[in-house]
Amino acid sequence: PVSGLLVWTVLGPLVVGDKDKLAYSQLHYSLLHHITEENREYSLPSGFLSNLTEFLLHTLNTGSHMDCQTNQTLDRFGQMVEAGRAAGSRIDEDLVLLINQLPYNRLINIILSNIS
Repeated sequence: PVSGLLVWTVLGPLVVGDKDKLAYSQLHYSLLHHITEENREYSLPSGFLSNLTEFLLHTLNTGSHMDCQTNQTLDRFGQMVEAGRAAGSRIDEDLVLLINQLPYNRLINIILSNIS
């Protein structure tokens, strides 16, 4: 269930109204904490990061979103990628190529520079 909830929290800034932002933010933090501390090998299924990256690419390319929404979404995605790395998820070359297709984000850029 962690991976299913992560999709909601990563995409939350694109679709959630102001009254629910805090709840999504707290949920996101809790999920990241769970990934990095417990159930490391079971938190993110194989292929999850690639599938989420493709879905995120599609969502960002087909919608018109404000820059602040896009940046917050990419920040959350970057946090999730780093938590997945800490939990032992494999970041292969194909995933890096997919992530590089996302709009520029400073956090993601830092994470990718530490992978290569």
